[in-house]
Amino acid sequence: MQLDVAIVGASSAGLWAAERLARAGKRVGVFERQTELSPARRTLIITARLRQMLGYIPEEAVLHCIRVMALDASGTQVKISLQEPDLIIERGQFIRHLAERARAAGVELFCGHRFRRFAPTSDGVLLHLSTRDGHLRTFAARAVIGADGVLSDVALAAGLRRPPTVPILQAEVRLPTGWDPDVTQVWFDAEETRFFYWL
Repeated sequence: MQLDVAIVGASSAGLWAAERLARAGKRVGVFERQTELSPARRTLIITARLRQMLGYIPEEAVLHCIRVMALDASGTQVKISLQEPDLIIERGQFIRHLAERARAAGVELFCGHRFRRFAPTSDGVLLHLSTRDGHLRTFAARAVIGADGVLSDVALAAGLRRPPTVPILQAEVRLPTGWDPDVTQVWFDAEETRFFYWL
């Protein structure tokens, strides 16, 4: 199969890029190693800029609307009212929605395909992938986009070093009684961690 662009990873970035390229008339394939598109439930904070790029955010993905950021550092607190609210969205719902948009634009989504390597050709690359049942498949493309996360196998195959990372802990909890869901509280405690806590 000849593609204009092969995208490795059905992430939000990969699916958004796929849709944009397909709407520009390119033949696009997205290759996802999971056998189905079912990312783990996780929340993301998005700004108005993403809403401007997409034109809207699907309602089923929105969990909360943040209108105030309350920052606390060294016992000092300041509240910042946002001119345009940030949204807390559920990543799985959002990715499934982006996949529907990409398919509607003509993108072909190949689940159960794990990236192995690519080889340059005179007019692009040959992409080598393995399927869950052990078969090897090859796709020709003029370009490849690695949208397979911070530990990208595509970047590694291209000779790029993996960036340093740190683990994060995220938990979904009920807001305390009386908590205003429009407020996001952020705590900085430099003696305990160089990162931050937020609720």
